[in-house]
Amino acid sequence: ISKALYPFKKQQKVSVDNVTSSRRGKSDKKAQRGNDFIVQGVGNLMTHPANCCNPVPGDSIVGYITMGKGVSIHRKSCINIRNVDDDHLDRLIEVDWGNTQTSSYLVSIVVTAYHRSGLLHEITDVLKSGKADILKASMDTDDEYVTRINLMLEVEGKIRPNELIQRLSSIQNVYDVKRSG
Repeated sequence: ISKALYPFKKQQKVSVDNVTSSRRGKSDKKAQRGNDFIVQGVGNLMTHPANCCNPVPGDSIVGYITMGKGVSIHRKSCINIRNVDDDHLDRLIEVDWGNTQTSSYLVSIVVTAYHRSGLLHEITDVLKSGKADILKASMDTDDEYVTRINLMLEVEGKIRPNELIQRLSSIQNVYDVKRSG
């Protein structure tokens, strides 16, 4: 695991782009399948997606071996993974997506746009056509007519968040769409 210095922080951060486990070379044939994840080099471990970053099929992921709760699966870009201290680097483990036939999953998205009439209607139309169900939504428009819409979506397993983000980004007046968490 390599370390990289980020300009906005004075402390060292973990680069998890090429995470490997020292166990991997010894027991490649052992791989745990379950909860849509394959943990490389280790068998019989409980896995669960991390609530902080909510990884979904298609994301680059890494595992973190927890104390008593198995392996929590994070997006590689997760702030909690980036902030793993030196004493816990050995808890990072390579994982891959296994059975991604999940019928649906949750994803949080933030849409930022210049406010205009019909904006919310167009956003909901895009989500409906993308088979994303809105479970929770909040919207705020500031004094400069910049609107931020926070959405918690339930997305069908065949649709990837990047597809929804691309569709939402093409709406008139929308200038930023990103996943939160």
